[in-house]
Amino acid sequence: MNDNQWAVSVVLALVGVGVATGTPFLVGLAVAPLSFVAAAGFDTAPKPAVELTREFVTAHETEVKTGDPGERITVNLTLRNTASYPLTDIRVIDGVPTDIPVVSGTPRGCYSLGPDETATIEYEIELRRGEHAFRDATVRSRGPSAVGQQTETKPVAGDAQLGCLAFVDNVPIDQGTNDFAGQIPTNDGGNGVEFYSVRDYEPGDSVRSIDWRRYANSRELATVEFRAERATRVVCLVDSRRSQQRAPSDDHLPALNLIVAAAERTFDAVIDNGYPTGVVSLNNRSHRFVEPGTDGQTRTTATSLLDAIREQTEDTEQHVQTRWGEPLTVIPSLLPSNAQVILFSSFIDDYPVDLVKQLREHGYPVCVVSPDIATGRKDTAGRLTAIQRRTRLTETRQTGSHVVDWDMGDPIGIVLNKVVSEVSHI
Repeated sequence: MNDNQWAVSVVLALVGVGVATGTPFLVGLAVAPLSFVAAAGFDTAPKPAVELTREFVTAHETEVKTGDPGERITVNLTLRNTASYPLTDIRVIDGVPTDIPVVSGTPRGCYSLGPDETATIEYEIELRRGEHAFRDATVRSRGPSAVGQQTETKPVAGDAQLGCLAFVDNVPIDQGTNDFAGQIPTNDGGNGVEFYSVRDYEPGDSVRSIDWRRYANSRELATVEFRAERATRVVCLVDSRRSQQRAPSDDHLPALNLIVAAAERTFDAVIDNGYPTGVVSLNNRSHRFVEPGTDGQTRTTATSLLDAIREQTEDTEQHVQTRWGEPLTVIPSLLPSNAQVILFSSFIDDYPVDLVKQLREHGYPVCVVSPDIATGRKDTAGRLTAIQRRTRLTETRQTGSHVVDWDMGDPIGIVLNKVVSEVSHI
């Protein structure tokens, strides 16, 4: 029974009882619901004649707009009154995909719009991996007394598809001092093509390295050294322990998803630039790994391992290898002697610090990428966690390692520009 039917029933009941009992008071009470019925009869909601347009504000301007896992995207939904009459109460709800959380603002709005007037709803969503399709919007128009209403589903022009990919193709590596794929210039003198220093001649030095111009002027022997170049292999070390499944809140991605997304893009960027690259999964006891390479099989196997880490499954491509044992002992044994290590971890416990120290003792250059999932919490425990994490990163820097502290407000592309540029320097 709708509101009008209910009001009519009350009116008839009051009038009937009043007439039967001879009570004018009851007949008078029927006036109130009768006026309600009369108002409802005259209150006709106007047709919700609006035009809707949606826009995604992203850093990746492609045919289908894309973002990175965990990235916040601003959505603007604009509605325009296309009728020749005012809409005194027009309400709209945008069709946000159910698997995408709204983290700021609201996809709902209520407005009064004159003819050809517009209003814009602005809200932020946090991306999840995959392709996401926004639905049509729901629009409701009410009459002046808010009794009559019309509800319709309206198509939305503009952006409707939003992709969340694990990598992009154009993350650059700083190659300003390196013209040889797979070669890294060092801070040591040796064989190479770039001038490094001049030192006193020592017995056994090559005749070709003697500075003959200096000898002609001063009759002193000196040896010219060039910057040494050595082949290098890059290993993406991904912290996949249970502790990395923690998230800042229920509406945010866990650290593990952010870590894997960064590792995927770093792997692709480095291997695309000619560096043999591998992946190692850091766990409590079992450690899966893909040896560094540049061929298609290495790419396929590494992608399989990273997907398995993200999905927390053992189902991987058959070329993925496994080694069992205590991480501080096993991880260094999995690395080539000339490896550069990029460690992806949230550093919410002490273990990554101990691992970095162990790697540095073995002589491995280390770069750390750490998403900050601790900062921002207002409770005492949250603030303490953030302080402890910053202390761990400071301790890690003191080992001589490069640390990229990933503020979650920074797009992953900016973060990885810092990371991959370190490949030529660490």
